[in-house]
Amino acid sequence: MILVLLAYLLLSSTFVIGKAALTYAQPIFLIGVRMTLGGLFLLAYIYLFKKNQWKIKKEDIWLFIQIAFFHIYLSFILEFWSYTYVTASKAAFMFNLSPFITALFAYIFFNEQMTVRKWAGLLVGFAGSLPILIAQAPSMELSAGSFLFLSVPEVCLLISATSGVYGWIVMKKLVVNKHYSPIFVNGIGMFFGGIAAFFTSFLAEQKPLLKYASCSTKIALLDQSLLDAWFCHSLPNFFMFMFYVLLLILVANIIFYNFYGFLLKKYTPTFLSLVGLLCPLFTALLGWLFLGETVTWVFFLSLAIVMAGAYIFYKDELKEQGLVEE
Repeated sequence: MILVLLAYLLLSSTFVIGKAALTYAQPIFLIGVRMTLGGLFLLAYIYLFKKNQWKIKKEDIWLFIQIAFFHIYLSFILEFWSYTYVTASKAAFMFNLSPFITALFAYIFFNEQMTVRKWAGLLVGFAGSLPILIAQAPSMELSAGSFLFLSVPEVCLLISATSGVYGWIVMKKLVVNKHYSPIFVNGIGMFFGGIAAFFTSFLAEQKPLLKYASCSTKIALLDQSLLDAWFCHSLPNFFMFMFYVLLLILVANIIFYNFYGFLLKKYTPTFLSLVGLLCPLFTALLGWLFLGETVTWVFFLSLAIVMAGAYIFYKDELKEQGLVEE
């Protein structure tokens, strides 16, 4: 159990690391750097050690395009853009709704059966999200605009979570049905999703793309006016930016990915999903410790209701697996 909690503590830290990284870069540019580098690392591993997996069938190209767009590009761009307005704990809370979104997708698109208890859990889970969504958003969130009772960053986080869920469905098709390596699929998705993020960043984001505290340092032999237009170039800050990017890749893409695979050999996916609901609590703690973020009672109320809904939703499966008694 300690290992499961440690795994989700690692996952929670990525919300805080990602928010801290935005001190040094525009969000879409950050995604471009992170995903392109992460994709290159994974593809290099496949090319050097699993070269027989280095191939894509023509009929599967459309699925890989969807992985790059939904799983990486759209999901992460909306998530990290929202980080500039919401707390790390709120972002983690929004992604806690993913199991419920997955269940709806499975019911709508794959005709999976839903028991009365699962419908009840689903309704309780969504009801639990309402207090934090209806509660008055901070002025910083509202400065980005609003839609009905939701702030635009909240809408973007919901779309991001939904896009990520759809991406996992496509991932399952490629890995289970098409027999591709998950590392290869992730590598392709990250690399091309990252390249698309680069283009979006250069076209749409405010300049400079690297947001340094000081832009006064001169670099010899470089065109100062051109450099200032696109990047500020304080080398210590550049190193901090790369430190956070590489830390995200290490913790999220390498350690957590493999750690979770190890845990799946010892625990059921249902149990891991249920324990994963603690992720926003860990994120709130880390955000308070390292970012000075505050969390209101509404957050804990919503989280408690969502966790109750998830327990109701998963109870049938937990009972089948002998993890709980009726």
